Amino acid sequence: MKVLFEVTGIVVRGKGEGRALGFPTANVPCARAFPSGIYRGEVLWGKTMYPAAIYKEENKEVIEAHLLDFTADIYGETLTIAAHEKIRDAAAFRTRDELIAAIQKDIAYIRNCKVCAKVKPFCKTKV
Repeated sequence: MKVLFEVTGIVVRGKGEGRALGFPTANVPCARAFPSGIYRGEVLWGKTMYPAAIYKEENKEVIEAHLLDFTADIYGETLTIAAHEKIRDAAAFRTRDELIAAIQKDIAYIRNCKVCAKVKPFCKTKV
């Protein structure tokens, strides 16, 4: 599977904006420059790979990953985040509801990707 970028690091606390929207993210510091946008990817934690929606904001030194169907507390844990496909450019939304709708659409796309369809449920695979 093609990897656009990959980052390994320790999960740090963010501002809680994703959680407030209903989409908690694992925030991993990243000093390397990657193009901003929303990506389909995977996150490796321990020996388990999780499908993820990945967000890279312009001029921020952090990568945010929303792991699908995941609820564990992983602050301080080491993750590897791999982006496989850019879904769309990052965008400003006029309302909170528009942003939530866009995130839901991104997640639906990720759930329906051909790679995920091979390893249902939840695209979880052991490495």
